[in-house]
Amino acid sequence: MSGTKLSVAEFTALRHKRLAEDPRYGTIAQKLKDNFWNDQCGHVTERFYERLQDEAIIHGNPVRRAIKSVASAALSARNPVNYFAASITRRLREQGYLQDGGEELGL
Repeated sequence: MSGTKLSVAEFTALRHKRLAEDPRYGTIAQKLKDNFWNDQCGHVTERFYERLQDEAIIHGNPVRRAIKSVASAALSARNPVNYFAASITRRLREQGYLQDGGEELGL
């Protein structure tokens, strides 16, 4: 939500804080991979799941709740991998998370 970027040191400190609050913050990417992975997935999907984990670490419970909610709905979708990716991206952007960086590029 804020437009400021965290330094590596700030992110590391925040990550330690979140993991102390709840160790599940550190397993989000792997849990997503366990549930939403198919033969069409690759490095980009893996990096996307890592980015979602980073967003949850940075923004806390609101992002984590959104990931959990969308993941739960995606499990019953016809194509869970695509449903999850499209839905979580849309939801987090609507809530002001997952900025695409276009502003930095002047686009």
